[in-house]
Amino acid sequence: MTPAKPAPPPTPDIGFDRRPVAPEGSSDACLYLVGEAPGGKEAELGRPFVGPAGEALRDMMREAGIDFSRVRLANAIPFRPIERSARDRLRNRKPTQTELRTYGQSVLSDITEVKPAFICALGKSAATLFGIAGQIDKARKQSFGFQGTPVRVTYHPSYVLRFGGKGSRLWRSAVRDLKRWWLQAQAARP
Repeated sequence: MTPAKPAPPPTPDIGFDRRPVAPEGSSDACLYLVGEAPGGKEAELGRPFVGPAGEALRDMMREAGIDFSRVRLANAIPFRPIERSARDRLRNRKPTQTELRTYGQSVLSDITEVKPAFICALGKSAATLFGIAGQIDKARKQSFGFQGTPVRVTYHPSYVLRFGGKGSRLWRSAVRDLKRWWLQAQAARP
């Protein structure tokens, strides 16, 4: 299944890299992972989770025993939100609430079409897409839903890399979360 390409943001070169990054993976996924937004590498290649955070996520998934062929990966918005640094270089920025509401509809439509058994929101922006507010530490311990599908929240791999790295407490927590939700997704859709 190839999702419809989202319409590019209306304001060229102001706040977005206009190259879309569509969801990728199984169109019959039992586990759907949603991150924040594409980074530079993702925008360049047009694929989600191929940069440093993606490498970390794949390592976490391997540790959790997740079968990659039964997973779909996406971002809360399909475009890389950017801003200029003090040195006039482009850098990533968090998507705004308006951007999540507007451009997040493409991933929500894809989820509706795929009908996964379980959704995992990686980080605050992805959680916000599903109407989940508050701290990730607290949200990790709660259950949410989207159109009857369970939604859970854990740390975004880039956050884990920035504030702990591989093997840290944050890393181990994210791997435990992924493993628990993978087992639940498999049980719901063997």
